[in-house]
Amino acid sequence: MLLNALSVGAAGLPLNQFLMSNEKVGSSNSSANRITLKELLYRFNTVHSGSTFTESQLVVNNIKKNWMSIAGQMIAIPIGFRIGKKLARPALTRTRALLKQAGLKGTVTV
Repeated sequence: MLLNALSVGAAGLPLNQFLMSNEKVGSSNSSANRITLKELLYRFNTVHSGSTFTESQLVVNNIKKNWMSIAGQMIAIPIGFRIGKKLARPALTRTRALLKQAGLKGTVTV
């Protein structure tokens, strides 16, 4: 979830789309503030002339535009998991006890 927050903030795409997208470099479908890993790697390995907006500028502009959202998610996500773990603790304890009674403690982990 934290990596997804970073990829949305920096590349303008959710993590799965950033990593797996087959969007072609310079395609008309490509939004001006979005970039995929494939595009970054392709542009890093080739020289493009006439480019007025470099990838580093794109990432920096996205981070400047989305820094508040990124920071909020980077703080809220770990807090949410801690609260969720505390709320789920009674159920986890009961489940572990049942697994131990059934003799499945070493086979199943909760």
